[in-house]
Amino acid sequence: MDERAKAAAEVMAVLLSDKEVYRAVKYLDARTVVSACRRFRSRVNATRADFVIKVGRPNYLEARFVAACKAAKEPFPVKRVQRQPWPVKRK
Repeated sequence: MDERAKAAAEVMAVLLSDKEVYRAVKYLDARTVVSACRRFRSRVNATRADFVIKVGRPNYLEARFVAACKAAKEPFPVKRVQRQPWPVKRK
């Protein structure tokens, strides 16, 4: 299986295992990122979930993280999947 397909499966496993995670990103190298995000917040009685998977170049925030990894001399691919929780609503 392709490295990108394995990373996509790993990212989807993170999203399916935890409902509090909105977005998960796997960094394969400095110019290739695999990310997946939920389209909607799931409810208690939800029977389905929609996801969007992106494979390609990093966006602005991901590029800043890649630059920070390079500055810290972190080797690619980054071992852990980066998780982003749902935003907290203001009251």
